[in-house]
Amino acid sequence: VVVGHWITTTVIWDDGLIDIENALSVIPSSHVATWLIQVMPLLFFVGGFADNRSLEAHGGNYLAFLRTRHRRLLTPTLVFVGVWLSIGVLAELLVDDLPNVLDRAADLAALPFLFMGLYLFVVAMAPPMIRLHRRWGGWLPVGMAAGVVAVDVLYYGLEATEIGVLNYALVWLLAHQLGFFYADGSLLDLNRRIVAAATVIGLAGLVALTTVGSYPVSLVGVPGDERWNTNPPSLALVVLTVWLVGLSLLLRPRALAWAAARYEFLAGTNRVVLTVFLWHVSAVALAGAVLYPLGFPQPETGTAAWWALRPIWIAALVPPMLLLVCLLYTS
Repeated sequence: VVVGHWITTTVIWDDGLIDIENALSVIPSSHVATWLIQVMPLLFFVGGFADNRSLEAHGGNYLAFLRTRHRRLLTPTLVFVGVWLSIGVLAELLVDDLPNVLDRAADLAALPFLFMGLYLFVVAMAPPMIRLHRRWGGWLPVGMAAGVVAVDVLYYGLEATEIGVLNYALVWLLAHQLGFFYADGSLLDLNRRIVAAATVIGLAGLVALTTVGSYPVSLVGVPGDERWNTNPPSLALVVLTVWLVGLSLLLRPRALAWAAARYEFLAGTNRVVLTVFLWHVSAVALAGAVLYPLGFPQPETGTAAWWALRPIWIAALVPPMLLLVCLLYTS
């Protein structure tokens, strides 16, 4: 998520004014890359696994489970909200006309919030969904996928726009639900050929939906496009979940070996990962406000010079990100 946002976000500095351009809006050929970098389905999938294990560790006690899970999510979130609200209040009191830089920075900073709200919702729903998982097994995600199809037909085919909100629950709960099958070992018991077939079917499904089905190729929202796969979430995100989960299971043996050799680093990263997620877009605004007035190059988005500069741009974002994590990390 962090690297994806850092690659696609172009900061534009023009005579003291700052603006943001999304590279996906300028480079349509890059949209297919979102089939790999839109990893939110994996986040919810892994969350389902973690929530299942956490509920077991709390002996099935719903309130104890919820308190533990939400404390970890909400503590750094409240710090984030408190800091930005303080900046906003002080700016309103001390400055007659808010500077454009602060205004755009605040817009950027709020970007991670949508998925935080959705994730808090699915965590709260985990205990009853685990009970349904134990009762209905694989029929439940199949039924949820059918519900997503029905909502898409009504939303896009009959223009019943009010019903689209249901897919915010169905799509992300489905990805979360698959994590329960990983937790109970069902996915690991599958023959590797079955996993490979499901992965290929997921990828083929994306191709079919974005060609014959006329779904947008990009699996993240692209400013300027009339239709997004994320607002409301569409069937394309369900198929993306199948593709990414299948691919992850195929890569799992190598990933485990890689992770075992880097356990201490990954454990340390895991402790600060939510702080990084919340503040990584703020780091973009901070770096842009400092670097561009100093003459940091601004090639046109999508040009060879722009691509060549991306690694340097990402490297330049690491120091402000580390600074924000050191100052604002809370356990």
